[in-house]
Amino acid sequence: QQYLAKVGVEVEIEEAPVASILEGMRECTMEASLFNWTYGDIDPDPFSTLHSDGGNNFACYKNPRMDELIEQGVQIADPEQRKPIYDEIQEIFVDEVPVLYLQIDDWVHMYSAKVKGVPEDALEGTYAFATAWQWSLEE
Repeated sequence: QQYLAKVGVEVEIEEAPVASILEGMRECTMEASLFNWTYGDIDPDPFSTLHSDGGNNFACYKNPRMDELIEQGVQIADPEQRKPIYDEIQEIFVDEVPVLYLQIDDWVHMYSAKVKGVPEDALEGTYAFATAWQWSLEE
């Protein structure tokens, strides 16, 4: 509120139950919201957040070309074949800025050297835990 006031933006903060906030965001009745969103580590599919019919399209964003690309992307399993589609999605996103991400975290997970079978890349986050059943403990 204070920071936005410095640049001439008046903000009135209202608290509400999460269910009410989500309903307002999905129905496009809120002017703004500060919200935490996490895209999946395994699949970059942005359908729920960027498609016109996405269940979590909190920005109420509508772009027929974006919808078309997202629909194409979810039909292709091979990441290399999907890449040109997602590259164009990112170009549109950068040009139109349907939402503004204020922060992006890299969650680094650290493991004891005794734990075997974890992914080599410490930034794999959620995916690492999805493979926990394959881990073992060196004695």
